[in-house]
Amino acid sequence: MSTHPPFRRLIACILPPTYLAACSSWKTQELSPEQVIAQEHPDKVLVKLADGAKLVLTEPQVSGDTLMGIEGTEQRHIPLASVSAIELKESDAALTTAFVFGTVVVVGGLAALITYAAVCGGSSDIC
Repeated sequence: MSTHPPFRRLIACILPPTYLAACSSWKTQELSPEQVIAQEHPDKVLVKLADGAKLVLTEPQVSGDTLMGIEGTEQRHIPLASVSAIELKESDAALTTAFVFGTVVVVGGLAALITYAAVCGGSSDIC
């Protein structure tokens, strides 16, 4: 028998998904790649190339006229002249809020259905 009130179990079920709900998306930066790397010191960037290709670089750095970083397990060297845009991953508060609200609604709905089934499942006099 559990010593925790039922609401604690409900909270324990709701909280873990909300920690995973930090919704984020890639946002194009207005500054040049050199400025973004120097000012933001990102761990990861999405690089859009002039030919339309996209790649994600970790540990990005700029040296002279070259953007360097790791793609997968390979060190990449990309001429800045071939970079059309650089994006950083940023949290999206609206998406995170919607996800948390949706999680609460779904869990609350499931709790209500379970309660209804437990109370009304065998007796039509009460319901």
